[in-house]
Amino acid sequence: VQRIRRASMDVFIMVKDLNQIAAGRYSDLYETFRRLDEALEGECAGLRPQFSGPLVMALDELTAGQAGLAGTKMANLGEVHNVLGLEAPEGFVITVTAFAKFMSHNELWERTDRLEEILEVYGPRSLAEACREVQMAILAGAVPEDVAREIQAAYAALVRSEEILVAMRSSALGEDQAASHAGQYYTELNVGRTWLLDAYRSVLASAFSQGAVSY
Repeated sequence: VQRIRRASMDVFIMVKDLNQIAAGRYSDLYETFRRLDEALEGECAGLRPQFSGPLVMALDELTAGQAGLAGTKMANLGEVHNVLGLEAPEGFVITVTAFAKFMSHNELWERTDRLEEILEVYGPRSLAEACREVQMAILAGAVPEDVAREIQAAYAALVRSEEILVAMRSSALGEDQAASHAGQYYTELNVGRTWLLDAYRSVLASAFSQGAVSY
């Protein structure tokens, strides 16, 4: 999908450059490009990976083989605890399935998909503005009811009858593999029951900061 969109952007630039050279003689190409771009977007929507599985998983359920659902960091922590039998903090992971539902529910996929293209074509200044807009949209987005319900239930199971403050941090797909992403994503400390969803959105938004996208 990224390659298709990059090719589309290259074509747009060629159309623009041609019209600049030819004093607008081929301006009808803009409409032709628009129609083709809309058709490509429709095709790209069907190519998006479909995620399935639970929205939330307890650490006790995780092993390294579930990195594609829980992210490398939490999957490895589950492996340490559940396979090697070593001590590990209690916790739960909000899965990539929940993330995909959040993004689809708030119609954010297309906007985030274009961030790398903006950096390549227009440079860091344009990327900074685009990232701010995406992050604001995520922070203002609605967490789907079933996702919110599962997060609250997992927290209740973790703390039982107590009001314990937890840390919420990233466990992104690919993190701590080919790249570390160290310091790129946000961590929220001292999160209570009423702040869970806000903290979740803050962590998601951090994945689309200018620094994280550039990295």
